[in-house]
Amino acid sequence: MKDKPTIMIVDDEESNVKLLESFLLPYGYEVARAYDGTRALQLLEEVSIDLIFLDIIMPGLSGFDVLREIKESEKNRFIPVVLITALASKENRITGLEIGADDFMSKPFDSTVLLARTRSLLRIKSLYDRLQQSYEDLKRAEKSKELMTHMIIHDLNNPLMVMTSSLELMSLELEGRFSSNDIIAPVNILRACKRMQRLIDNILDTCKMEDDRLRLEYESIDISGLFYDLTNEYKGEALARQTKIYSCVKDDVPQVTVDVNLITRVLENLISNALKCIKKGEIGLNAFFDEAADSVYINVTDNGRGIPSEYLARIFDKYEQVEMKKKGVTRDSGLGLTFCKMAIEAHGGKIWAESELGKGSAFTFSLPVPGQ
Repeated sequence: MKDKPTIMIVDDEESNVKLLESFLLPYGYEVARAYDGTRALQLLEEVSIDLIFLDIIMPGLSGFDVLREIKESEKNRFIPVVLITALASKENRITGLEIGADDFMSKPFDSTVLLARTRSLLRIKSLYDRLQQSYEDLKRAEKSKELMTHMIIHDLNNPLMVMTSSLELMSLELEGRFSSNDIIAPVNILRACKRMQRLIDNILDTCKMEDDRLRLEYESIDISGLFYDLTNEYKGEALARQTKIYSCVKDDVPQVTVDVNLITRVLENLISNALKCIKKGEIGLNAFFDEAADSVYINVTDNGRGIPSEYLARIFDKYEQVEMKKKGVTRDSGLGLTFCKMAIEAHGGKIWAESELGKGSAFTFSLPVPGQ
C-alpha cells in the first residue's frame, strides 16, 4: 500500500464531501473529490484510488450506476466501495450487495465508525494489492522460465537432428557389423537420440497443454498395428535386458480416433519406464474394449520391482517426480508421466497405475470411442 492511501468521496452535496474530508485528512489520508458519477469514473482512470465512499442518490449517474461500472472493470473491481445514503431501506442494501458493495454507511455519519471501517477496508485493499503483486511477479518469473526453456530446447534440437540423420546413415552403412547388444552400435546410439527427442517433445507439449495451446490432430488408427510397430521398435532393447515384449489385442477392439503422435509417445514413455525397472522379465501391451463404457482400455504391464502403494496417487504429478526419483521410486525421465496424464486427459480419457512391490506394475489408460 502507498504511504498515504487515497480515498475518493463521491457526493453531489459539497457539505457532505467536506464533512467526510474533515474526518479523514487528520489521519494522513489523501482525498479525491467527485461531485457526480461521471467525474468519479474519470478520476478512477487518472488517480490510483484505494477506497471509495459513494453516495447513492445523485443526478445523472446514480451511485448504483457508478458501483456497477466499478465492479465490472478489470482494473477497479477490487477497490472497496462504501455506499452512503440517508435511506436505510432493506431494498437499497440488497441492491448494493448484489452489485458488489463492500459496506454501507448512513447519514448522519459517526466519525468513530467511519474511521474504523476505513482502516479495515484499507487493510483488505492492501492485502489484495500484495497478492496481485505476487501474482504479477510469479507470471513474470513463469514467462522467463518458459522463454528460457524454449531457447534451450531450440538449441538442443538443431544438433540432435544432425546427429540423428548421421546415425541413420551410419546404421545403413554399417548394418551387420555390430550386434544389437553392442553399446557402440549406431542403432543403439540412434535409439538414445530418439529418446532424447522424445524428452524434448514431452517438455514442449506439456507446456502447450498447460497453457491450452496444444491442438490435437485426430486420425483413425488400428491398435494392433500400433502395438506391432512398438514391439518391433523396442525388441532390441528388451533383448539386451533379457526381457520379452509382447502384445495382446482382443478381437472386438475397434479402431480409435486419436492424435496418433501423442498416443504413440504415451506408450513409448510407459514402455521405456517399464524397461528401466525390469531385468529378465516380461512387458505386455494389452488392449480391450468395454462396450458399456464406450471406451478402449490400453495397459502396459511389467513384472519388475513395483511401486510402493503410497506413491501411486502422486506418480503423475510433475512436482513429485524429483523427490520420487531421488528415493528410487520411479525412473521416469522428468515430465514423462505428467505428459502421459495430460495427453490422455486431452483425449477425454483417464490414466492410472496399479502395482505390487516385487511383482510388477500396470499403467492403464482409457480412450473414449463414441458411438460404438
